[in-house]
Amino acid sequence: MGFKQISQADNKFLIAPFTEEEIRKVIWECDSSKAPGPDGFNFRFMKSMWDDIKTEVIGFVKEFQEQGRLERGSNASFIVLIPKTKNPQRIEEYKPISLIGVMYKVVAKLLVSRLCKVMHKIIGEQHMAFINGRQLVDGVVIANEVIDEAKRKRKKSFVFKVNFEKAYDKVCWKFIDYMLDRMAFSGTWRRWIQECLQLSMVSILINGSLTRQFPVTKGIRQGDPLSPFLFLIVAEGLNGLMTAAVNKKLYKGVEVRNDAVTITHLQFADDTIFFGEALEQNIRTVKCILRTFEMMVGLKINFEKCQLMGIEVEDDWRNKMAYRLGCKEGEFPIKYLGIPIGGNHRRLKIVVQPPRVLDVRLLDPKRICKDKEHGELGVKDLKKFNIALMGKWWGRLATEEEGLWKRVIKGKYGGGGGHWQTWVRNGNDGGSLWWRDVQRINNVDRENAGWLAEGFRLKLGEGKEVSFWWDKWCGGRCLTNMFPRLYLLSTDKEKKCYQMGKELNGTWEWNLEWRRRLIEWEEDSAFELSKMIEEVKIQPEITD
Repeated sequence: MGFKQISQADNKFLIAPFTEEEIRKVIWECDSSKAPGPDGFNFRFMKSMWDDIKTEVIGFVKEFQEQGRLERGSNASFIVLIPKTKNPQRIEEYKPISLIGVMYKVVAKLLVSRLCKVMHKIIGEQHMAFINGRQLVDGVVIANEVIDEAKRKRKKSFVFKVNFEKAYDKVCWKFIDYMLDRMAFSGTWRRWIQECLQLSMVSILINGSLTRQFPVTKGIRQGDPLSPFLFLIVAEGLNGLMTAAVNKKLYKGVEVRNDAVTITHLQFADDTIFFGEALEQNIRTVKCILRTFEMMVGLKINFEKCQLMGIEVEDDWRNKMAYRLGCKEGEFPIKYLGIPIGGNHRRLKIVVQPPRVLDVRLLDPKRICKDKEHGELGVKDLKKFNIALMGKWWGRLATEEEGLWKRVIKGKYGGGGGHWQTWVRNGNDGGSLWWRDVQRINNVDRENAGWLAEGFRLKLGEGKEVSFWWDKWCGGRCLTNMFPRLYLLSTDKEKKCYQMGKELNGTWEWNLEWRRRLIEWEEDSAFELSKMIEEVKIQPEITD
């Protein structure tokens, strides 16, 4: 298996000496009201007494960095059992949360502040948790679009939702070190991480009373700032196994729009979901991967809570494969990251109870939504609020790099390429319900049609993604609307900007061609167009 690796420059950055400003910053970013650990202090105390204790805190951090050791007792923690249900009866119905001392938390926060800056270089794009630029909703959108694609194209597929049993508690420390080594982390950094893991001592807090301290030999603690990021590195092992299976043609994922993108699985911390063609080999491969991962890492798969859903497959096949996996059969919609996906909106029914007749005078909704400063209630207009939230997707399409969610959307609706505004503008009636909602907000009512698209402008760079006639890149409006006659006469109606000229002697020269000779008033328009676009040049070194 091949894993992504960090560079030597990244390693130097990770182990560089911590400055006083860095230490102070991570302390001030911490919540002051969190429950204290065994030392009895929280960050409110550290902030209020900073001038008096900063020398000791900086010395503690410096000693850890130079010697790679934590002072004995500084990594101790209390484990509090938080009920997951109303009336818990078994230990599995409790969630263990660790209350950790502030001095260790300072060290852990410092390590996290640096680690998070390199995580995007080593964690696969299938993982959406705790990585800058990736969001929880990205995974939900991808899953929803993949299921929608399979249903519309009638592709025989399956969706397998995996449940890990006590994921954090069973992680093998040796596997963490193995993954750090494979990802080219320095020996110094690996020793620091092992020190944070191996020196931990815990006591269990039950009804206000503590048990005797005891050491732990595996697992990462809920409440430790390092834990989410270490688990990402562990989960990357599963991603590596799946990638190897795909490369060896042992697993086939679900293709989105003629192999534009193929999705095999998505991860968010310990939430994992697989997508694949309805093939027995795929099922065997998934079970083999999960079993191998369990043996390497220590994470146990709770197959009784796993679900297998089929798309365009016979019930007998799904039943047979669920039996082979040892899991339950599921039905759409399912919940992924707390959000229902895969449902058929045509079958959704809302049962409305007849309202009680109340002798209450209802206020005008327009008045209710006005600000309190104007003497009204200031109730949020949910329609406008939803439009604003959906509008954020337009902003993300325009500004974010080519993440997995964007490639799925572009592959499914992009129609062979072009800038995102082109295919959002053109629309696609066959899209998912979510995608149609994203498109609809631009024309939410007749009075404000096109309001959102009007707010976007394209900055011309290399010109490969900008339509000369249809995109707004010069003059504030698209050239089609500004010069409709010239557009009709153009021989290059669908060309990109970089195709509408060439570079001569280091200077970009536009070259417009017409179907016939222009008459006098058309020549005036062409002259006006030439003067306008002369001010904008192709810049090959800059992305549009």
